[in-house]
Amino acid sequence: MAEIQWGSVEELQVPDIRANGSLVQAGSVTAEIALGPLGSPRPASPVWAAADWPAAGVAQVLIGPGQAIDPERGEYVVYLRLTDPPQIPILRSGRLSVQ
Repeated sequence: MAEIQWGSVEELQVPDIRANGSLVQAGSVTAEIALGPLGSPRPASPVWAAADWPAAGVAQVLIGPGQAIDPERGEYVVYLRLTDPPQIPILRSGRLSVQ
């Protein structure tokens, strides 16, 4: 589980992204990251933030004040959306704790 301090601006990474058993190559698909409250169904209209690919199999997005994703204190599920037409899977990709 990733943890950040409330009010902090940091990279949130989703590591080990695989397709057919192999790491997804950086930039080969479009990646977006969103958060949803832990223990709740996935939000119907979450805020999706475009992710960067710093390395193969790793997507990341900057979160915090002034960013597309600015979470309040709490526990969240991290969602990853990959766009590789015609497929657009949404994956649960870990947890985030904002203290």
